[in-house]
Amino acid sequence: MSNYKHDEELSAEHKHAIFRITDGVYKNVCFKYGAVSFGEGKDECNCNFQFTIVSEGHEQYQFEDTFVKLMSEILQAVMEEIFVDEAN
Repeated sequence: MSNYKHDEELSAEHKHAIFRITDGVYKNVCFKYGAVSFGEGKDECNCNFQFTIVSEGHEQYQFEDTFVKLMSEILQAVMEEIFVDEAN
C-alpha cells in the first residue's frame, strides 16, 4: 500500500509518528495512531485501534466507514513493514 507516507516534519512537531494520505478522496489528511490492541476470539483475532486526525478541516472523516477502513488498511501495512524489517 503506497497511498500514505510518514510525515517527518509533523512527526517532529507532534512528537508522535504522523502519517499523511497521499492520494484519493482523503488526500492530505494527516493522522496518528493511538492505542492498538489485539483480542482473540474462538476462531479469529481482532485488532482494535484508535486514531486522531491532526490536520485541520478533516475531522469529519473520523466517523466515515470508508475512512476507518482505510485507517485499518494503512495500520496493517505499517505493522507488516515493521515486522518485515525486524525479521530481516
